[in-house]
Amino acid sequence: MSLKRLIFEKIKEETPNWVSEIIIKINKNPNYIFGREYKAYFKKLKKTNGVNPNLEKDLIKIVNFSIKNIPYYNKKYGNKIITSIDDFKKTIEPINKQIVLDNLDDFIINKNECDLVATGGTSGKSMNIYLPKNRYITELATLHYAWGKIGYKFSSRAVIRNTKLSKKKHIINPLTKEYIFDGFKLNDEYFEYIYNIMKSKQIHFLHGYTSNLFMFGKFLIRNKKDYSFIKGLFTSSENVTELMNDFFKNRLKIPHINFYGHTEKLVFGAYCEKSTKYHIDSFYGYTEILDENDQEKEFGEITGTTLHNFNMPLLRYRTGDFANKSKTGCKCKYKDLLLENIIGRWNGDKIYNRDNSYVTTTALNLHSEIYSKINGIQYIQEKKGVLNIHILKGDNYSKDDERLLLQAIKSKLNPDTDVHIVYPNQLEKKINGKFLLLISNV
Repeated sequence: MSLKRLIFEKIKEETPNWVSEIIIKINKNPNYIFGREYKAYFKKLKKTNGVNPNLEKDLIKIVNFSIKNIPYYNKKYGNKIITSIDDFKKTIEPINKQIVLDNLDDFIINKNECDLVATGGTSGKSMNIYLPKNRYITELATLHYAWGKIGYKFSSRAVIRNTKLSKKKHIINPLTKEYIFDGFKLNDEYFEYIYNIMKSKQIHFLHGYTSNLFMFGKFLIRNKKDYSFIKGLFTSSENVTELMNDFFKNRLKIPHINFYGHTEKLVFGAYCEKSTKYHIDSFYGYTEILDENDQEKEFGEITGTTLHNFNMPLLRYRTGDFANKSKTGCKCKYKDLLLENIIGRWNGDKIYNRDNSYVTTTALNLHSEIYSKINGIQYIQEKKGVLNIHILKGDNYSKDDERLLLQAIKSKLNPDTDVHIVYPNQLEKKINGKFLLLISNV
C-alpha cells in the first residue's frame, strides 16, 4: 500500500465525517490517489473496451510459471511447457475448492507478499486466499471502468452493503469517496435518512446488494420521492432477477449496472449501458463455462484462471457459480465472452426477524479468521425470530471462536432474535447432493 493510501486510510478511521467531506472535495483525481499503475491499467481498459489482445500470451505466462514454481502444479505436470490455449485446456485439469483445501500449502508461495482473505463460506466451507498487496490497482480500475459506462467519473457514492453501524448513522471513506450506510436497517425510517443525505450532498450514484437497492427503490416509488439527482445504480453479490432488472429500468428508470465477481478474483463481468448481458473482462482473467465432464458448453459452471496472482495462482478453478453463454451479441458490439443468467452461490436467501424484517445470507457472509477454523456452516430457520447455526468444527476451534461467531451473527439480526449454535455430524444437502446454505420453513 502506498504512503498516500496509508495516509488516507488513517484519515478514514479517525476523522469526523465533516472533515472527510472536505477531503472528498479535494480528492478529485484517482490517478493521484492510486498511482501510475492504476492510471495505465484504466487507460488500457478504455482503449481496448476491456478485450485483451494478448490474452493467450498472458495466460501461457502464468500457467508455465505455475507449473515451474507452484508445488501443486509442479508435482502434477512436471516439466510440461504450455504453448497455446488449446494445449492449456488439454493439459490442465480443472480444480475446485475442495482440491485447494486439501492441498492448500502446495498452492502458495511468498505468503509475506500477499494479503490473506477468507472466502465467505457460502458453499459450506471457507477457504483462505492469498492476494497480491497491490491488487487494488486492477480491482479499482476494473470497477471504475465498468461503472463509467453509465457516467461514473470517480464521483461520491452511497453504499448499502454489509456494514453494521453502532455509533453513527453513516460513515465516510474519503479515499474511495464512499458514504457508507448500515446495510441492516432496511426500514422506511432509515431509507428516509439515506435519501436525505444523498439529496443534500448531491450523491449521484448508489452501490449495494441487489436486494437492498431493490427495497430502497420501492421506498422511493412508494413515497413519491424526487430522485432525479440519482444517476446510476451499481449492484452485486446476489442473483439479480428479471423482475429486478425490469424495476430498475422501467419503474425507477435509473441506469443500472450489475456486476459479477468473487473473492478468488478470477472472473469479472458487468452489464454495459445497453444491455443486461455480462461483459467478461479478459484482462482480469481467463473464463470458461464447463459442464460436469469438463467440456466447454453453452450452460455450465463458471471456471476461472487468474492472470495476476503469481503467489497463489488458481488455474481452471470451478467457482460453484453457473451461467449461460449469450446466444446473441450485445447492442454495444462487445467482441468478447458474454454471459447471461448467472446463478450464484450467494443466492440472497432471507433470514427473518420476529417483526418480519430480514437480512440475507449474503449479509451474514463473514470474511474473518473465524471461518478458517470451521469446516462448514449452514443456517436452519423453522420460524421467524429463531435461527440455528450448524457448525462443523475445524482444527483449533474453541469456545472463544463460538462466542465470537455467535456475537458476529447476533449483531446483524434484531436483538430479540434467538440464535443457537448446533454441532451436527454433517450438514444437510438436497436429494441431488447440492448444498444449501439456508434451509428455511418460513
